[in-house]
Amino acid sequence: MGRQVFCQAESGIVVLHGRVGSFFQKQMAQEALRKLAGVEKVINELEVEWMASVGDH
Repeated sequence: MGRQVFCQAESGIVVLHGRVGSFFQKQMAQEALRKLAGVEKVINELEVEWMASVGDH
């Protein structure tokens, strides 16, 4: 399963879309963008897509 992250930016507002593998990745993507010059607000619409464990068949 591929995971992709897309972002759109306009007037200092960045919107994140897509899927990541954990809540940690979702939060890290948001925090990385918040630190960029010119970013005033981040709207995080990333979805967390859990990977099934080997024993979950």
